[in-house]
Amino acid sequence: MGRIRKKWSPKKVMDEIRKLENKSASWNHRNNSSLYNAAVTHFGSWKAAVRACGYDYYEIKKVSNKKWSDNDMEFLKKNYQTLSTEDIAKILGRSKNSINTYRHRWGLKLNLDRFDGSEKDFIRKSFKKMSDKEIADKLGENPNAVYYFRLKENLKKSGHWDEDKVIYEIRELFDQGKLRNISASDPLYAAARRCFGSWKKAVESAELQYEKIVKKGRRKKQEV
Repeated sequence: MGRIRKKWSPKKVMDEIRKLENKSASWNHRNNSSLYNAAVTHFGSWKAAVRACGYDYYEIKKVSNKKWSDNDMEFLKKNYQTLSTEDIAKILGRSKNSINTYRHRWGLKLNLDRFDGSEKDFIRKSFKKMSDKEIADKLGENPNAVYYFRLKENLKKSGHWDEDKVIYEIRELFDQGKLRNISASDPLYAAARRCFGSWKKAVESAELQYEKIVKKGRRKKQEV
């Protein structure tokens, strides 16, 4: 059977917008494309749909683009080892993408030596049957740590791509000097476009300079 498509109406769009924690256009365009497209279809734009719900669009935009305060930075640095990206995003009123971007920018890497032998074995045996959060809850751990441990150990769930995984793989290829060789047929390239809207945005979200990578790739082709 094919997938059952959600039927949208102006009322349905407004109801779904009101449920959102993050009502910014950029976040929903990237992560909630079905609702975003329905809002544009029925109201002409995301801004008009948000206003129809009674919200001040410019206040929402201001919050989504707000600068990092010293307190916010301190909170992230103190808690990224123990709290999930989702929890930190809720506490600071930011998107998960923003939290991950600044973690990479400040070099805040999760300590993956936190797991002992039995915990590592449990993750290896359970990752196909359980979500990272379920595994983390069993171990009393941070879901992010389970997630990055899986990637490090190459314990991949088939067909599963998200923003964290795209950024992780991009940085791995960059460190190996292979990022400039990526082609449009590569699964990573397709996942990057799906998660970030474009390959360029994905590379920049990994805190890398896209133009330099493109130039290196062109120079390599010319040499060949």
